Amino acid sequence: MHDVYCTKLKDRSILSITGPDTLAFLQGIVTNDMEKLVEKKMQFSAILTPQGKYLYDFFIFFTSSGIFIDCQKDNVDALEKTLNMYRLRAKVEIINRRDAFSVFSIIRQQNEVKNSTEDQYENLNKFKEVMTFADPRLTQLGTRAIIPNKFENQIIPRHGFIEKNEIWYKHLQMSLGVTDYMPNSVLRGYFPLELGFDELNAVSFNKGCYVGQEVTARMKVRNLVKKRLVPVSFQGEIPATGTNILSQGKGLGEILAVTNNQGLAMFRIEALNQALNEERELLAENTLVKPTIPSWFNLIS
Repeated sequence: MHDVYCTKLKDRSILSITGPDTLAFLQGIVTNDMEKLVEKKMQFSAILTPQGKYLYDFFIFFTSSGIFIDCQKDNVDALEKTLNMYRLRAKVEIINRRDAFSVFSIIRQQNEVKNSTEDQYENLNKFKEVMTFADPRLTQLGTRAIIPNKFENQIIPRHGFIEKNEIWYKHLQMSLGVTDYMPNSVLRGYFPLELGFDELNAVSFNKGCYVGQEVTARMKVRNLVKKRLVPVSFQGEIPATGTNILSQGKGLGEILAVTNNQGLAMFRIEALNQALNEERELLAENTLVKPTIPSWFNLIS
């Protein structure tokens, strides 16, 4: 029997969107294909700038009450404002439900497997108040459960989950190279393909136009992705975010996030591949930096 870990994601919040134009409205804004959103499945998606750079990322799912968005709590007001800016004459209503729901991550210990859409914890669905979805990015990230706050204490304790704090979950996310805990201010300025969003199932290359679509498609087709966010570990003093990573005195990348001896760094792909092939040391000041590349990564430049 596998241990099952449960983490309350206190940094998440919920928006809902209702109205007859909801799907068409979102289809013209988000990076994923809303026409492929089906009941009991969740999509990972993003909103980009007109220049194709990162603005927000979130999860989308629908219920009998409409479309719901699971997003960073710190961004929920700004995301609501952005959606309303694009609403124009669309017949939709956007409601901030920040105090109505709690979001949980539920993960069964398992070996690393590539992306899956299988919901591993169907027994939670016995409670009609609970909405559960397999995390659409990676199997290792388990299931996301969205529970009305008033039912939270009635449901979660019944399942005998091993409670894990958000630091534990952040370590897991960082080791896998996912970014939904990172401040928007750090990620803005990067393209979604540099953040691995295509490999994490957040980008459709077959849908029609959306904000930033032309730049994203061109980068993919012409192989213009020259940078990549990569998990790293540290040996020595933990470097500060913003520290440059050097090899033989030449810059390869920059530390974007740190927790204990783990981090995420944005590398120039060609330079990183060359350094790895030549087995050269990577240094952030005096600290040894070791890329820890998950199996789902594609580092071909």
